[in-house]
Amino acid sequence: MFIGNYQHNIDPKGRLSIPSKLRSLIQDSVVLSRGLDGCLELRTNQEFENYANKFLSQSNNKQQNRNYKRLLFANSLTVEIDSANRILIPANFKKMANLSKEVVIIGMGDHIELW
Repeated sequence: MFIGNYQHNIDPKGRLSIPSKLRSLIQDSVVLSRGLDGCLELRTNQEFENYANKFLSQSNNKQQNRNYKRLLFANSLTVEIDSANRILIPANFKKMANLSKEVVIIGMGDHIELW
């Protein structure tokens, strides 16, 4: 379970170090997504699949369901964790969440938020 509150910096190349207390719960890659509240979210591959399946099972007959699926899948990507335990945050994702240098990392149980 992801818990805690951490402050880290994005380096000039756009890389963010994953806090050591959270790393043990993560494999070689994570899914980076746009969050609903203006942050970015990190999920393990398995947790992202579980999360996404909740929405995939909903009917496409409702506009709201289609809109949320677009928001989720168009704004998510798998990012690799490098040998220094960092992820690369693409410029467009940093812009989505108004991230600059300082980032607050919050454990939210099943996922991580980046503010």
